[in-house]
Amino acid sequence: MFLSQFTTLNGQFLLKWADFRITDEKASHSEPRWYSIIERRTLLDRLRSRRFKLNYNTSSKPLPNPLHIPDMTRKRVREWVTVYNPTAQAVIIGRVHNKSAYANSVVIQHWLHWVDNDTVSPSYLQTIVQPCPGCNLHDLNYASINASRDLTCSALYPSHHPVNFNQCRRLATDKYILLPSLYYLKQLAHKHYEQQANPTFVPPTLPRPIQPTDNITQNIFSIRKRQELTSLRSDFASARLLEFYTDGSLRYLKTD
Repeated sequence: MFLSQFTTLNGQFLLKWADFRITDEKASHSEPRWYSIIERRTLLDRLRSRRFKLNYNTSSKPLPNPLHIPDMTRKRVREWVTVYNPTAQAVIIGRVHNKSAYANSVVIQHWLHWVDNDTVSPSYLQTIVQPCPGCNLHDLNYASINASRDLTCSALYPSHHPVNFNQCRRLATDKYILLPSLYYLKQLAHKHYEQQANPTFVPPTLPRPIQPTDNITQNIFSIRKRQELTSLRSDFASARLLEFYTDGSLRYLKTD
């Protein structure tokens, strides 16, 4: 067990236990006792923030695997998602309201988030969310896709950009508490977007050409012929007596 298993992507904060269920559905709902021991030992102020003491910071790490995205085969499921919006250049919280497997896209309703205590770090508090009443992210083309009521703020996103999470507790109609850490959700969405927009290129492995090693092979441009000669040289490297037969073209060749 390593401390880096329990940190945010930048290695500066300790995850809440609810954060593990974003990628591991088998994680227990209740926090184990040993996790509270880690909190007491590593956190700068465990009652106000999830930030590590300086000596417990770890190096940055890649996205967890697996990372869940909307299931396009389950049309009626309205997943909670976090997604990076390139127009706002920010991560938003939302719910999926429409899925198109043909277009590989989803319509996401934008939800606003806030905390109700300014004296405590957002990394410590749970986040409250409610539907956005309308902002510059709203696309009118997708306002009426909900049969029961119009969406006040919604937009279209590629289906592979949002990251799912399902740990929410309802407070009232259209008002929920998010159990995962908001800062961790933002890190996941932003990092995931960067990887989708700028995928890592892995060059194909090409066969390495045989490098010329002597005055004969360096003048032979055919790789196949060069390989044949190299193979013959290897086969007869220990031979002491060789006989050569020609087609007669060397008959009149003068030698010393």
